[in-house]
Amino acid sequence: MEGDKANGLIEQPLSRLNDSNQRTETIRTSLTPLIAIFAAMCTGLGTGSVLGSSSSAQDKEQRSWVVSTVPIGAIVGSLTIGIIIARFGRKMAMFATSVPSIVGWILVCFYNDVGMVIVGRILLGISIGFVYVVVAIYISEISVKETIGKSGIFFYLMCTTGIVFANAFGHYLAYNIICVFMPIGSVVALIYMPESSTYLVNRYDTEINNRTPIWSRIKQLFELKVFTVIGGLMFFQQMSGINAVIFYTEFIVNSAHGNINIDAVIISIVHVIVTFAASLVVDKCGHRFLLATSIAIMALCQLLLCVYFSLYIPNSMHSLTNWAWSPLAIFCLYIAAYSLGLGPIPWLMVVKLFPADMKVIGVSAAVAFNWLIAFAVVKMFVPIGIGISFLISCIFSVLGFVFILIMVPKSETKGNSRRAEERTMPKEISSTTERGRLNYG
Repeated sequence: MEGDKANGLIEQPLSRLNDSNQRTETIRTSLTPLIAIFAAMCTGLGTGSVLGSSSSAQDKEQRSWVVSTVPIGAIVGSLTIGIIIARFGRKMAMFATSVPSIVGWILVCFYNDVGMVIVGRILLGISIGFVYVVVAIYISEISVKETIGKSGIFFYLMCTTGIVFANAFGHYLAYNIICVFMPIGSVVALIYMPESSTYLVNRYDTEINNRTPIWSRIKQLFELKVFTVIGGLMFFQQMSGINAVIFYTEFIVNSAHGNINIDAVIISIVHVIVTFAASLVVDKCGHRFLLATSIAIMALCQLLLCVYFSLYIPNSMHSLTNWAWSPLAIFCLYIAAYSLGLGPIPWLMVVKLFPADMKVIGVSAAVAFNWLIAFAVVKMFVPIGIGISFLISCIFSVLGFVFILIMVPKSETKGNSRRAEERTMPKEISSTTERGRLNYG
């Protein structure tokens, strides 16, 4: 009897301890989605604030170099973050994104000359390159396959919201100082986030740890048929001129004699609203349908903007003063079309089409290529003139429309399931995705 009492006295504390641990785990599980949302908000708002920030340089050539430093940094960041992802995991890589972001914002906030601003924006660009790669991989690996689309677009939605804030408050030092603390908030939230199960499973895999030489893997990447699809989408996304429009929104509005303080904010708000709408339909409509519709509308808008800026001669009898409202309306339609398809969908397809064993290097290469084209477009946008820039973008959008109809796999089924998508893919593309089952969450 005394032995039974002793066992009972021991079991009671153990039972209470197990109940306590269970409750703690339940609370942690319940809070994880909220923590993930907070981390995504901090990271996305910070990223969008960088994209929406503009240069104060007055000289056109100087302005083009200051603005294009962000793409330069993003190229460097996207090519280097893969090493951290592969060796230290997705979570540690996300911690790494905060370092250049914090230092970059400090330099931008307290700069004394253009050189300091350039260094700061390069560091912010490196952070963006980090974020674009690691967030895409992390979301694809921790999300259920049915929610990958919505999860990816939520981060994109936070980026567009950051652009709104940058256009509205970017001229105030207080807002830029707040941006310093956004990556810090993300770091705090990430402490409570789980590591990707895909990384935890694969890090002890002999085949993954004993990787083939990097140049051999790059050769394998270029041999994949999916790289042609992804590379094409990234190329035409940037040749549409979207980042030039985002970086130079105030300059373009001012050239059209619009209200800089109001029009830029209106355009970015439309960006947010349509991105939210896209999150509701991305898993219900086919990717090819949304992409083709998006780029077709953008081509029309680019043609209209080309005509407007070519005919609009300030302080001239040929001025289109009575049509001064039209650039804002066209820009809103242009941004809305981009947000519906050509903006978010290529990033979703990056993590869906690359096989698991090539995902890290594939996403890194895709992001680097995207920002390389962005650099060329942003750098040349102002020097060659707004009207000609939109004409060139219009031509490439038409070519992109044809590319999408021919090369992008049709996926009209609801939910966009991997099996249904593979059945409609070209045979070569389907065979490469078959190797990467973990690719779909």
